[in-house]
Amino acid sequence: MKQLIKDLNDVTAVVDLNFDRETKEFENVYGSPTVIERDGLVIVSAEDGKGFADYYGEFTGGDMWINPELEAIAKKHGGYWEWESAGAISFAEE
Repeated sequence: MKQLIKDLNDVTAVVDLNFDRETKEFENVYGSPTVIERDGLVIVSAEDGKGFADYYGEFTGGDMWINPELEAIAKKHGGYWEWESAGAISFAEE
């Protein structure tokens, strides 16, 4: 479980854009998923605005979506992601 959480915390992606008023250019803001361990579950937020998971993709022209890096980490640890709610995914062992 500790290695799973470490692997998740090592993932970084562009989570926002920051506008620099002096250069008048946008800069990428990188972040890691919000990971919580609760009651023996490893949970990743889908509501923190970072975009690592999106339950409501159908409203933006797509479908439910989980970051491919998170999918690869789950597979590496012998599991997959389950939707805990519309706002979170949790790791499930196969």
